[in-house]
Amino acid sequence: MDQNTRPAGLIHRYREAMQTRRDARRRVITDAQRLRRFLRFHNRHHPQEMGNAELNALLTHLAARAA
Repeated sequence: MDQNTRPAGLIHRYREAMQTRRDARRRVITDAQRLRRFLRFHNRHHPQEMGNAELNALLTHLAARAA
């Protein structure tokens, strides 16, 4: 591997997988944005390290902001 080349990031791999499935372009963009917000909310921890508690924390935060 070249020194200037990095492995594809999680969001990039996610977008490629959705495009491979031929999902609508707008859905790919929207879902990638949601994934980015989710990761930032949890200090960029990898989703494999998280579970239902983290998802519930984000949803509770969003609901409290909307109220």
